[in-house]
Amino acid sequence: MSDPGPIVYHCAPTVCWVKDSEQTILVEERSGQSWSLCGPEAVVWDLLVLKYPADRIVEFLAALLDEPHERAQQELRSILQRWEEIGLLATGKGSHGQSGNQRRV
Repeated sequence: MSDPGPIVYHCAPTVCWVKDSEQTILVEERSGQSWSLCGPEAVVWDLLVLKYPADRIVEFLAALLDEPHERAQQELRSILQRWEEIGLLATGKGSHGQSGNQRRV
């Protein structure tokens, strides 16, 4: 059986966001629930929606957290998993082209 490719993360279709000088604010349109991202999480969100590749996001995180690459990679996975669980991100699998606000990791 062939490898389906990396997980593709993209902003959930009902989530909108705005970047403030000190935070990124996300709102789920249907429920009105909101989240405020600061520090490393805000950096990850910005880089994700700007379509930076996962390895570059890990590099940024490693420098920002002053941690080894492996630790930064674990932190990125943890952040993405948490966001997926609360509905900020949607995922797919495969090796097809990306569109919209999708990012492969």
